[in-house]
Amino acid sequence: MASFNKYMLLANLYKTEIKLFTDKIQKHNHLVNTELFLEYAYKHTERIIYKVFITELKQNNNFKDTLANMKDLIDSKYSGINQLVNNQLNTLFNSYANVTNDIFKSIHKLYDPPLNHKITIEPVGDFHNNKFVAKISESNLIYYYKPRLADLEGCFIKVLQLLNPQVENVFAPIVEINNRCKIIEEKDYSLHSDLNQFETLTTTPDLNYYILAVLCLLGARDMHYGNFLQLGNILYPVDFETLISPQINEIREYNQYTILCSLILPTISNSGLDFSLFGYDSQKVKDIDFFDMQNIYTDQMDFYINKKRVFTNKISFSFDFAIFKRVYNTTALAFAKNSAKIIDIFTKPEMLIRIIFRSTYLYGKLIESMSHPAICSSIPSIKKYLINQLNNHNISQLPLPQKLLNEEIEQLLHYNIPKIDLSVLSNTLILGNTTVELTGVNACNNILLASNSESVKFNMHLIKLTEYCLYKNQLIHAVHIEYHHKLIDQCLPYVQPFYQNGQILGPSYLRKVAKWTVAEVDNSFYGGYFGILLALSSLKGTSKQVTEIVEKISTSNSFLTHGFSGIGGALLAYNELQSKLNLVALEKLTSFLRINLKKIVSATEEVEFLNGISGTIYGIWLTDLLNTKEKQDYIKTLITALEQVRQTSGINGWFTKEFPIPQSGLAHGYSGISLAYLAAYLTIGDSNYLTVITQLINLENNLIFNGKWPDLRPGAKTDQEKGLNAWCTGSTGVLLSRLILQKFLKENYLENIPVESIIKEIISTWENKSLALCHGIVSDYCVIECIEREVGQQFLRPVDQATLNSRISGFNKDEIAYNPGFMSGLCGLQYYQNSKKYIFMLGI
Repeated sequence: MASFNKYMLLANLYKTEIKLFTDKIQKHNHLVNTELFLEYAYKHTERIIYKVFITELKQNNNFKDTLANMKDLIDSKYSGINQLVNNQLNTLFNSYANVTNDIFKSIHKLYDPPLNHKITIEPVGDFHNNKFVAKISESNLIYYYKPRLADLEGCFIKVLQLLNPQVENVFAPIVEINNRCKIIEEKDYSLHSDLNQFETLTTTPDLNYYILAVLCLLGARDMHYGNFLQLGNILYPVDFETLISPQINEIREYNQYTILCSLILPTISNSGLDFSLFGYDSQKVKDIDFFDMQNIYTDQMDFYINKKRVFTNKISFSFDFAIFKRVYNTTALAFAKNSAKIIDIFTKPEMLIRIIFRSTYLYGKLIESMSHPAICSSIPSIKKYLINQLNNHNISQLPLPQKLLNEEIEQLLHYNIPKIDLSVLSNTLILGNTTVELTGVNACNNILLASNSESVKFNMHLIKLTEYCLYKNQLIHAVHIEYHHKLIDQCLPYVQPFYQNGQILGPSYLRKVAKWTVAEVDNSFYGGYFGILLALSSLKGTSKQVTEIVEKISTSNSFLTHGFSGIGGALLAYNELQSKLNLVALEKLTSFLRINLKKIVSATEEVEFLNGISGTIYGIWLTDLLNTKEKQDYIKTLITALEQVRQTSGINGWFTKEFPIPQSGLAHGYSGISLAYLAAYLTIGDSNYLTVITQLINLENNLIFNGKWPDLRPGAKTDQEKGLNAWCTGSTGVLLSRLILQKFLKENYLENIPVESIIKEIISTWENKSLALCHGIVSDYCVIECIEREVGQQFLRPVDQATLNSRISGFNKDEIAYNPGFMSGLCGLQYYQNSKKYIFMLGI
């Protein structure tokens, strides 16, 4: 027998069973050499035990002690493992017998004259319907047995032939290889000649990049080196059933399908895709920034790999992302022109339904369910357990034939390995050199083990939140992502899908590492508990959640920061909460806010309205929490900090921190600071503050560009796309601030600006904008309504109202569906629909 590493000793726990099965095989067919199968059986059994207890083995340096104790541990605590091993060995024997029977049915088509001596049948792939991919060897003549037909290979070649004329016939060598390959198709299996026997063909330099581009466009997700052969200098894909998931929009999880979806986003596994063909092995390399594409694709991507998986292959390939991007764009254009024909190629019902099933998250959840310790306990029928889980939690809404389900369950049962961690490990997302807690990453493990439908929905939503953060990390701005309606029910409260065990989860931006992750929301008004509390307090039947959130806020050691996003917004929210909370809850919030004000009044680095002292000043001015004397004291302290900078460095001296360029707009620009000076003037009475307001307005008017105020933040889009036109940045926030100034100072601050053309420009951006109050169309609509009342002129058309209603009714396809926050997510939309009072919080 071949020599194995130390972990192979684990299989000796079951050496009697293994020997029994291999003896059966030898008796079954004396023309088959069973030596390689015996080795395979040992490896397979070793893998079961090793992966079940991988954590304990890694942490115990004395391997012999671990091994000695493991048999006792299995027998006493995890007796189900014995059942699992026997199930798998039975499957190995039955599968080997099935494969052998198939091969000998067709042996006369492979070898002529007929065999009179032994052949070697070596398992080299995963199970499918009690069969597996196998290598057949006799002398130097090699074939591969596949437990399926070759229809996917045929589809791939048809696609290449369809695209070939539009890409300068670059795929001709691949088509030629397919023509030379001898393929024998029987009823439910196929035999393929070994491709390594072919001589080298002449190719174009970029052929491999074109092959990879087509695979990406077809939805390839498993692009590791085990699924490719290198024939001369040609990369040839070989295991199409696991490799290809065709791009048919109606069945994909995302309608914004790009190369990033294929190469970056995790779909089935929570460890991400395996695209080690590009030089990255997700199972070995853990210190790389997995979500930074520039770190993955470098100009120096030479590597040499020798790995035995589906085929024994050696691949040497230098990957250049710049070349790949160019080739991908060319291929994508040809792909788009022929998309209807390509879809027609992938329309064989039986093949398509399996691909659809394997493209869903449901399949991934079944795989992950095998990781639960319950699988290793004394469950009478693991197969029955998996089928029940599938039937109970099929939220994919796909018509799945029972035969298909049985086959897939069979494969899951006998191929995937349960994993038991005997230590407590954190769920982490690796971001460069920083490790961040990621609540959502293990939701896959919980999804099929949930005790009720709400828990299922919550864990599914966690997965979506995690993937939304990955979208944000890749700077993918197309946020209208299709997903199942059941993930977020259209019922109140909207925040329920995020709410579990007293915590509300949402996307969180980590400034230090410039990444998004999933985490418990903070106490802020913008996207945290204070804003959520305001929204929930206006709903019936939410008293339990309201009480929990008040308790969480009031006992938290996390204080609010400056600005409308933090203490300023919370002070404004207090005005409405005081009529909706009981006295005990209100007293807790009052105490929390007063402590916060004392803590942050001396922290005056940020100036802006959203995250700085301008928003705090405005909130202090309008809040009912403080008396006149308290307001004067706080505002005088904070406005003095603003004045010190202005008198030393001028107005533009305020823009030296996060935004070094003077900004327009409410959140980060001149408008927001003007509201702080308005509050200071009306509280303290210093007329010099009116002069500053006039200066701010004039400076902001000078920034008007093509009928709008541009987005001047670092990293903003190109000149043609500038003008976010939102509450936070651009025209909407400017108009709102002018309305506020006009109301309290009794002067016309809307004159000398092209209000009508600005409003038209704002409305023109609605197609691609979110529903979020901060940067979406709801706040646009509210501000325009206020302007209509102020100037006595109608700007909104019936079609604009219809657009808003349509977008709100389809909120679960919007970016806010991934965010529970007030300014950034669902709670703000809910509050708007219930009270229509959103902008009145700023005093309008």
